[in-house]
Amino acid sequence: MKLSGWDYWWSLPGPYKFVRSIAEDLRRGINVIVALPRWFPIGLERTVRNELSDDDLLSWRPLDLADEDSTPPLEILPGRYVYGITIDDLYDGADLAHCNKFIDTLLWITGVTDGSFPTWKSLIEKYADAVRSYPIDQRGLFCLVAVGVKPSELPREDVALSVKKWQGAVSELDMLAWLHHLMGNKKTRNIIEHRLIMRLALEIAGYDPVLAEDMAKLDLEHLADPIKWLPVVTKNRGWSEDTEPVWEEGSCDIMEGREIVHSALLSSVSKGKKEIDRLLWRAQVGVLFPLLEEERRAYLEEYASQIRVPFRTERAVIQDREDLELGHIYYQLRNRISRSERERLRMLRDVRNALAHYDVLSYEKLCNLLGLE
Repeated sequence: MKLSGWDYWWSLPGPYKFVRSIAEDLRRGINVIVALPRWFPIGLERTVRNELSDDDLLSWRPLDLADEDSTPPLEILPGRYVYGITIDDLYDGADLAHCNKFIDTLLWITGVTDGSFPTWKSLIEKYADAVRSYPIDQRGLFCLVAVGVKPSELPREDVALSVKKWQGAVSELDMLAWLHHLMGNKKTRNIIEHRLIMRLALEIAGYDPVLAEDMAKLDLEHLADPIKWLPVVTKNRGWSEDTEPVWEEGSCDIMEGREIVHSALLSSVSKGKKEIDRLLWRAQVGVLFPLLEEERRAYLEEYASQIRVPFRTERAVIQDREDLELGHIYYQLRNRISRSERERLRMLRDVRNALAHYDVLSYEKLCNLLGLE
């Protein structure tokens, strides 16, 4: 069955590994605190629930604190989410361990804020400590989803309590597959444009699948000059030039061992423009260098009889024809080929030199190179 939307995202290796780690701990009778940054992909709750669908040991009970965040946990739980116990029977989380009606229940809690998180964390810590010696089939479980909580405020893991932090969970391969899913049917003028659009989106989106979803709707002109629209993303996320790149805000993350600052945050600071240019350059080199090499070899084959070696340059003497660069080929053929061929070869040489010097090609130059009208 073909997956669509965010269901496909959660099926990818990195995201699915995260989901599986949550489900495995819950199956082992371990309470879980899921720590997420802001601007996180949707669908985690549904995916974890589906992963546990074959496990009939736990009765899923969702609790959204959005409308009652200021209410103390011990006033919310009795009678509504934990049966057979009253508020007078509860002093702290440890008392829940003795409630038989809470056994086999999985309470999935969302909507917790910075203000209420310490109270819920304390309750779950005390409960987890109380049930650590209980058999797995005699425990109820908490799974608390904490969004935007500083890592320093998360609890320490224990026998019956784990912390699943969404950090370093996404690989470049995950993001490439996600973009391919989003852009698979995108109409482009040729295959190289499609590859370039994909690669530009990959570099600018970085670790952020939410941004990638928005970028999948953009054309080459916008992707080639993201500094024009990234500030809108920055504003919508409440970031500014004074925002520090911190994990809990989603403004930085670790990807394949490297810390990456979000491109939208980079766009808000002057020194960030250079980093964005570096990302654009990486994308262009990855797609255009193979194209330049194919055309270089095509010229060597087509005009083999007119290209001479050895060929002397300022630094060396080239003995093998295969070692001739586009600039060398242009120099030898400039007066021997048609005007259109000469202009094409000169453009290829200039593009090769620009990329070799870490220059970023404009949208207009990209269109000329790729023959886009």
